[in-house]
Formats: sequence, C-alpha cells, structure tokens
Amino acid sequence: PPLDPITRTVRFERGFVGVDAMVDGRPYRFINTHLETRLESFGPFGRYFQTAQAYELRDTLVVLQLFAPNPRQIVVGDFNSDPRDVEEVPGIVPPYQIFSSSHTDVWTRRPGAATGKGAPLLGRTCCQEEDLGNFKSALYERVDLIFSLTPPKKVQDARVLGDSVSEKTRPIAMG
Repeated sequence: PPLDPITRTVRFERGFVGVDAMVDGRPYRFINTHLETRLESFGPFGRYFQTAQAYELRDTLVVLQLFAPNPRQIVVGDFNSDPRDVEEVPGIVPPYQIFSSSHTDVWTRRPGAATGKGAPLLGRTCCQEEDLGNFKSALYERVDLIFSLTPPKKVQDARVLGDSVSEKTRPIAMG
C-alpha cells in the first residue's frame, strides 16, 4: 500500500547575505548567515532543512569562487550547529561539519587554542534566557561561528562577549 503523505508546514525565516569589500586596500568577501534551527520537534529528520541551507550556501560560494575568486572569504553567523554535532541520519550532515570540511573554524586558531592555555576554550554562544535576565550564564554550545576559506596565519584575539554577568546590562527590577 502507498505511504500516507506527511504534511508539515515549515516557515523559512533565515538565509544568507554577502558583500565584497576592500579593507586596508585588500579585497574581502564577507558572508553572513543565520540557518534554521534544528527543528527537534521533527525528530531525527529535523536537521534536513539546515543541511539543505548549508549545502546551498557552500555550493553558492564554490560557484562564486570559480567565476570571481577571492581567497579572503569569511563566513560568519548563527549556524545553529555546534562542532560536537554528528550525522544522526545518513545524508543529513550538520552545518558545522559541512563548513569545517572546506573552511577553517577561526575559533580553533585563536591564541592558546592549541595548548589549552589562556582564555576559556569552549566559546559557547548559545543560549541565554530570552530577556538575558539570568545572572549565571546558560550558554551550553558554540553555534555562532566564523569560518575562513584561507586558514588565517594569526588570530590576534577571539573571545565571547556577554557570557559573564560583568558584561551584561543589569535587568530592570520589576515591582
């Protein structure tokens, strides 16, 4: 017997944008993205849309490199994908894995990254309470990422801002 179709409504709210710019006389290509969330409520196939978006962006950048090469390509954004994400369903590859196969994760090149010395290494950027009112940081994964097509020779400084109470605006007392 034929399978009953499963109807789901998915509202896409996120995408990508890019610009070629000159910085100190050098050409750069900056791309910013915010991929869809993991859509956990869809079960193990919830990542399908993220994977499709990540491949679309990566393939667009590959074609762009063929016709208008620029080795200083920097892709930043909220990928909604942590380096620890794994391929749970064959063919549904997490966005982090897609981009780290062709680009360098800049966070891994910052001072102290290789030795484990210096600033906290985790770099977690997700997720605080929506109103940012939590005093203790609730960050538990690194989904805001910076990828570079050409591995940077040196990263002077890379750190997370807003992960400690001293870097946050005090919440307004209600009463």
